[in-house]
Amino acid sequence: MKTTIRATIAAIALSLPMATLADDHRGPKDNYSVVDAALAVNGEGSPFKGSFDTLIALLTEDVPGRADILNALDGKRQYTVFAPTDDAFAALEQTVLTLGYCSLADLDPQVVNTVLLYHVAHGRRDSSDVLGSSRIRMLTGDFLKHKSAVLTDNLMRDAELIPGALDVEADNGIIHAIKAVVLPILPDPGPGGCS
Repeated sequence: MKTTIRATIAAIALSLPMATLADDHRGPKDNYSVVDAALAVNGEGSPFKGSFDTLIALLTEDVPGRADILNALDGKRQYTVFAPTDDAFAALEQTVLTLGYCSLADLDPQVVNTVLLYHVAHGRRDSSDVLGSSRIRMLTGDFLKHKSAVLTDNLMRDAELIPGALDVEADNGIIHAIKAVVLPILPDPGPGGCS
């Protein structure tokens, strides 16, 4: 039976109580970080409640290098985060299955770290800055190309910016929601054997 990305990430998310997550990863009281903003957008009272469970679960997964990414996003430096929705990660499932992996959890954690870093740029770029740019350098050193509110990754896959989910402000940056997961690389083929 196929293990879906959604089921795998749901299991990870269930193992991390959101109240604890919010308490453990909040920046200093004087710093409302992009992590805090992501938790707020995903939480009660938000029109996007529960839309970023997968991203939050991946960021908080206990694997090598992930805490460094989370701590950076919870710090004082300015970042722009392009946040894929849960639907974006679910759509990535077909690519993962095609490559011979049974779920996103089967990918090498360093590959997932690279993918996560490819969603973050140095500096604070509001939507007018993003829309005015033809390309944006990401933390991986690679670029996302931009044209008409659509980002294009290294594999020529498109991710539309989501109107109404742009310019989510934090003290140390800004978040823009996107409709697809952008990929800097195509992971090596997996072992297969998924049934």
